[in-house]
Amino acid sequence: MWRAGPPTPGEAAPEHPQPIATFEANIKCLPEATPDPDTMAWWAKNPAAWEYVQGRAEGSPTPVSASEAMNNVLSWTEQLPGKPVMVVFPTYDFMFVRWYLVRFCGVERARIFGIQALDLKTLAMAAMNHPTFKGVSKRSMSKWDRALFKGQPPHDHTGLADAIGQGMLFVRLMDHIRRMDPNDDDPRGHM
Repeated sequence: MWRAGPPTPGEAAPEHPQPIATFEANIKCLPEATPDPDTMAWWAKNPAAWEYVQGRAEGSPTPVSASEAMNNVLSWTEQLPGKPVMVVFPTYDFMFVRWYLVRFCGVERARIFGIQALDLKTLAMAAMNHPTFKGVSKRSMSKWDRALFKGQPPHDHTGLADAIGQGMLFVRLMDHIRRMDPNDDDPRGHM
C-alpha cells in the first residue's frame, strides 16, 4: 500500500519511495486446474520464481488455498487507510486478481477495488507525453528517465518484489505528471 494523494506544498516524491504496508501470499493451484503449457514453459525459464511461489525458496510464504489468500488480502486491504486503487503492470494482473476475488470472496467484497485498475503503461504514456501506447515499455521508460527504476528490488517475478517495484514506478510517474504543469489542479488536463 502506497501513500495516496499529491505531496504537500514544497514536498517532492521521495528518491526511494517505500510502501506503508505490504501483503504477500503464495496460492496453491486450484484442485480442478490443469497446467497451461505456455505458462509452464514461462516458469521453466524462471525457476527461482517457480521455487518461490511453491514455498520452497528461503523466505517464501507457504502456499495457502485461494480462498484463504483472497480473504486474507481483502481483510488486510479493508484495514488500510483511504480508498484502495489497484495499480497494475501489465493489465491482465487485474483480471486474474478480480476473478479470484469474485470467486472466493463474493461479488460484494470484491468491489473493494471496483471493476477497474490503474494501468502503469497508460500512466507512463501520459507522463512521457508519448504519442502511442504500443511504444511504451519498461525499456522505453528507463531510456526516458533512468531514475524511474532506481532503488527498485530486482524484478524477479515474485509477487511482493514486483509489487514494490511497480509501486515505486507509480509514485515516480505521478510525480512526473504533477510537475508537468504545477498550476493545473485538474489531472485531466495532462491526458
